[in-house]
Amino acid sequence: YSNKYTGFPTLPVWMVTEVMSLGSLSVGYRGLKHKDKKFISAEFALNSHCLASWFHTLTYIRNICSHHGRLWNRELAIKPSRLQRKNWKPPITPRNDRIFYVLLILRYLISRVHVGNEWKNEVEKFLEPIANVDRWRIAMGIPENWKNHPVWK
Repeated sequence: YSNKYTGFPTLPVWMVTEVMSLGSLSVGYRGLKHKDKKFISAEFALNSHCLASWFHTLTYIRNICSHHGRLWNRELAIKPSRLQRKNWKPPITPRNDRIFYVLLILRYLISRVHVGNEWKNEVEKFLEPIANVDRWRIAMGIPENWKNHPVWK
């Protein structure tokens, strides 16, 4: 970068975030000035507190996965903030302490950056056998009509 561009050692944000861990991004977001957090969260049509909470939860989930932890039937110790919108409240979205809520968060964030439905389709293939058994579906916090959930569609 220093050989090709002027302004080194100042780096563009996109370049710095490419090499940061999810945890560093989460902590970095929390440390931003309020106006900067507000600017970023507005891109996702969220308030800055909610987005910070979601980043924190996603970091927690990432760490569980990277250390081969169990997500099945797990009550999340770090619960994401609930959006105060009807699609995110019970009974439509029953719980925010199970993995389905995290999948809705990911679906929402991915749809806001317009990267298509490939992720959603792959997750559906994985969830379908689980969702067909009531006790498993409930253990994961998946509502009965989950494919028609307004955030999932």
